[in-house]
Amino acid sequence: MLKCYICDDSTEQAILLMQYLKKFIANDKHSISVDILTPAALKTYTFNIEHTNILFMEMILEKGGVNGLTLAENIRKKNQQMYLIFVTKHAELLRYALRGNIIPAGFIMKPVGFADIEEIMHNILNLHDEEQSDYFIINIGSELIRLPYSQILYFEALNKKIHVYTHSRRISYYYSLAALEGELTGLFIRCHNSYIINTKRVNAISFSDMQITMENGVKIPLSRSYKAQIKAEFKV
Repeated sequence: MLKCYICDDSTEQAILLMQYLKKFIANDKHSISVDILTPAALKTYTFNIEHTNILFMEMILEKGGVNGLTLAENIRKKNQQMYLIFVTKHAELLRYALRGNIIPAGFIMKPVGFADIEEIMHNILNLHDEEQSDYFIINIGSELIRLPYSQILYFEALNKKIHVYTHSRRISYYYSLAALEGELTGLFIRCHNSYIINTKRVNAISFSDMQITMENGVKIPLSRSYKAQIKAEFKV
């Protein structure tokens, strides 16, 4: 799920933005949650900044005694992936927002209309989908984990969970291998009822022992029902 926050000096403006965003979300395929932050909460980071995906904020936040541009620069240091959108009536400050460390994803000038939110959200989500295409995404509760497909060695199904293995870690979550198989790219192939492997991370295949050795040395069992498929994939 994508996490979106709104921060504005005006409670009425923040509520209006939330209404527009919820209207957009209702007709979009993405799963997005929206909450409002006070300027003081934004200033003291009393929210999960590392897992925030989208932030709409005013450049001038007088109620919290906050310089919005400086705060945006500090936020960017803590989260380089966030889509940061300035919603403001201060057109004279836009040139300052373009300085190197802030990297805004866009601007909306007040007064805000639904068409403004619709346009920028379409742009952000299209960009998000492109960026995610090279990553395997895992949602565990409120945590979102992005793993580059190239880092994944194999998937194992055990005790109703999927275990994802890289060289340095194992991540486990509840899912089925059958559903996972249908979602993966052509980089992966099933070799057993309990395993899907990354074809680019295989060191050796023994058809006599019915084992596949991954590049980290782990030996994965090869089922006879998948033997022909593996032979065709590796042209042996």
